[in-house]
Amino acid sequence: RVVAVYSQTLSYTDGISDDLEAILAIVEAENERRSGAGLPLVTLVNDSCLAFCVLVHNDGRGGRGCLRLLDLAGARCTTPLIVTLDAHKHLGVDKGVSSCVGSPGTLSHLAGSVRVGAQPTKGMLVRALADLLLVGVDGYTRIYRELAEQMRRVEAAGEAAGAA
Repeated sequence: RVVAVYSQTLSYTDGISDDLEAILAIVEAENERRSGAGLPLVTLVNDSCLAFCVLVHNDGRGGRGCLRLLDLAGARCTTPLIVTLDAHKHLGVDKGVSSCVGSPGTLSHLAGSVRVGAQPTKGMLVRALADLLLVGVDGYTRIYRELAEQMRRVEAAGEAAGAA
């Protein structure tokens, strides 16, 4: 019996993202069938490897595709969703501190599952929260947009120098 489906946004190893819209459509159709039959719903887990940077630049605007699963799902989605973010790479905290967000009631569908991992220490959480509060969402968005612009300049300079 399937209880969860895993998808990945921008794999760190190969730079490929799963087709979130197609996966969501398939899982949502299955969950509508299961809901009508009184069966447990399938939870869709999405791991965003390069997390915040990917989500800032792939918001569905300006012709870019949307890699924000919670945005794609919308309010009427019956599929329980979990999005994990490798936030430790972006918050400057020790390895192992990541973020996990989900749609309301998601964890209740996974009752009885095996827990993997451990909670971060209080110090790690304080440091992560302080970084978030000091830099803020707008600050991180600005930093990643500036990073993307610098990468475009590097790419253009490389192409101008004959690098392919």
